[in-house]
Amino acid sequence: MNIPVGALIVAMAKTMLVDPPYAQKQQGVKTDWWGLIFLIMFAVAFEIMMDKRNDEDWFNSTFICRLTIIWVIGLIGFIISQIKGKETLVRLNVLSNWNFAMGTICITVMNSILLGSLAMIPQFMQNMMGYDAYTSGLSMMPRGIGCMIGLFLNKYLQIRLDVRFFASAGVLLLSIGSWLLGDINLQISQSSIFIPNILFGIGMTIAMIPLVSFSCLTVPPNEMSDASGLQNFIKTIGSAIGTSLVATFISRFSQIHQFMLVKNLTESNSVYLERLSAYAANFAQSTDLNTANLMGQKIIYDELIRQSRLWAYIDSFRIYAVLGLAIIILIFLMKTNKNKELT
Repeated sequence: MNIPVGALIVAMAKTMLVDPPYAQKQQGVKTDWWGLIFLIMFAVAFEIMMDKRNDEDWFNSTFICRLTIIWVIGLIGFIISQIKGKETLVRLNVLSNWNFAMGTICITVMNSILLGSLAMIPQFMQNMMGYDAYTSGLSMMPRGIGCMIGLFLNKYLQIRLDVRFFASAGVLLLSIGSWLLGDINLQISQSSIFIPNILFGIGMTIAMIPLVSFSCLTVPPNEMSDASGLQNFIKTIGSAIGTSLVATFISRFSQIHQFMLVKNLTESNSVYLERLSAYAANFAQSTDLNTANLMGQKIIYDELIRQSRLWAYIDSFRIYAVLGLAIIILIFLMKTNKNKELT
């Protein structure tokens, strides 16, 4: 299905998209085949590695190690080919523009936070709360409402405020939304997801739009296509990292909290013994005492696993919240240009 749709998109792009005037004047443009080959090596191997890394137990897997070697060679080869070549695929010197470099980092990290939370919330509601795919999907609808609110705020406030303060306010909303999700428990309802998702939607819109414009504001027109393409590519890589880290966070943090909690399941813990006795007494009505005791232990251990995974989600959301605060620092490192206006 992806192939015909992709072919249709390419055909429509060739028909409807028009090169800017400076690009139309270029003659005899050659394709940088080496750059393209190295870029494909890097992108394909890196994406596969990030997709399979947790299932393969990261670098304990020979497959992941081989993919790492391939994408590292591809990345190094791509950088060298773009620096040494004459007809290059993209001009990497655009990264020497301070605002563009800082803006690209901010956008990449922010996109990782957005897509990471987008992957975690439905996963939490299905795996931990027992929601079906449709109902958990509905819980993400407020994010779209927040985006609409953000568009109105962006239209009327962006021209009145320093773009750095405006974008920082959006990132702060992302952090607040992620921190609120860090207070989840196993008794929440969909309404508990509503407000954080609203904040995510508003924050994404009022931070992403001005940051994209502001980061490219000082880029020369003849380098704009290189800057735009490079920024979107880096943002895509960041998105892959953000969503891939979700599974790793949940798996690793679950193990950590399981190790911390299991120490409480000992005979010296009176609460544990009391709960175990209650379960065993209940099961003893239909089976022997030894089996009833084992069944009680199984129930308590299953609850320990659930609580461990719950704390893994809480830790993950809070990590994304702290990352959002780090972005604000980077935003204020960007330089304002009073001679130009954001449009």
